[in-house]
Amino acid sequence: MVSAMTNQEAFILVANLDRPEAAQASRPRHSLVVFSPAGEVQAVYRYRRPPDEREKQAILALHPGCLQLAMEAGSCQQESTLGRAIRRQLRQAGAPSGPAA
Repeated sequence: MVSAMTNQEAFILVANLDRPEAAQASRPRHSLVVFSPAGEVQAVYRYRRPPDEREKQAILALHPGCLQLAMEAGSCQQESTLGRAIRRQLRQAGAPSGPAA
């Protein structure tokens, strides 16, 4: 079983804040945030280019029952922005809104 990560941990990965300034030029620009129907982030996968449909489906196969959100590094300026994006995705999917704040 995969343990959930906090929105803060996921935000750090999506925004590439885990990389030193010198490595920012080679950072991945695209991420897939995988989260449960309860809104708990399960994983963040990073890519240099937007993931194609085959890659997205492969990730979903690794996380049955989960949803995913494609993001670019600059699209998420705050941790709360990520939480809102997850809740919005849950509403669109018709899942009950979870604790992702």
